[in-house]
Amino acid sequence: MKIIVTGGSGRAGRFIIEEKVSLGYDVENADITSGPDQGARFVAVDVTDFGQVGTVTRGAAAIIHMAA
Repeated sequence: MKIIVTGGSGRAGRFIIEEKVSLGYDVENADITSGPDQGARFVAVDVTDFGQVGTVTRGAAAIIHMAA
């Protein structure tokens, strides 16, 4: 199952990514800056750009929105 975490490079997002990866989910960190490598694929996204968000979230089973 593919899960997108917006703001995954932030403090809360990092913990969420770590947990979901450990549970075996396919996780993508959608953020403007990359965070530490936690087994999630990083995708550079500006969450204020609707087109970018639509492209990244296509096919995701869940979106966890942590971007500020």
